[in-house]
Amino acid sequence: MDRRSAESLFISLGSNLGDSEGILISAIRRIHERCPVTGLSRLYRSDPQIVTDQPFFLNAALRCRTNWAPPRVLSFLQEIERDHGRDRTRERPKGPRPLDLDMILFGSHIIDVPELSLPHPEYRKRRFVLLPLLDIDDSLTDPRDEVRLSDLEAALRTDPSQGIYLVDSDNYNSLTSDLRI
Repeated sequence: MDRRSAESLFISLGSNLGDSEGILISAIRRIHERCPVTGLSRLYRSDPQIVTDQPFFLNAALRCRTNWAPPRVLSFLQEIERDHGRDRTRERPKGPRPLDLDMILFGSHIIDVPELSLPHPEYRKRRFVLLPLLDIDDSLTDPRDEVRLSDLEAALRTDPSQGIYLVDSDNYNSLTSDLRI
């Protein structure tokens, strides 16, 4: 076990191949086994970005607590992706994938090395990341410049390419009580 105090970690989840909802639920449960989930967003459907000739995505976000160092968390999340069928060596960049897990915010960490950037380098441009994060904590700010995520999300609302829609699912919605969040 790492000898660090536990910090809040915000993870964005996405899927657009296979049983996307089941995959997201499975990944959330798997994360919870090692890093207790303390907050969970609603479930969303979003239009694909950049590569638009692919199915829509299901998206969510979670907050968990961990005392692991960021590289260890990254390795754990990539293991979960592989276990759900993701093969980064064979997929089209920004294309369809069964599972995408991204560390977005990790306490006040600011990291910029080839294998990991925190906060996530692209999250400020993605409403499908921001809106679920705000479901969990609407007072979040970027540790680099203290910009409020709610202001970033508001600026993207009028962009028609940023389509994001709430999904009502009993299976997903029951996670909050199942995980005792």
